Amino acid sequence: MILWVSRAEVVTRLSPESCQRMADGKAVDVLYKLMRHCNRSLPHMELLKYALCILLNLSKVGKLN
Repeated sequence: MILWVSRAEVVTRLSPESCQRMADGKAVDVLYKLMRHCNRSLPHMELLKYALCILLNLSKVGKLN
């Protein structure tokens, strides 16, 4: 799981097109669901860090639907 989220963070940081695809594909809903199920363990904190970075990257793209 951490590998998928870390790769998604890199892709959204480097590609506005990927941000658009993630927004169209309802990835934001999946990220919020993932974040709600995390606890305070170190692996979950790392997941939260990457999920928040992805959301930040998505917010930097001007026109998302």
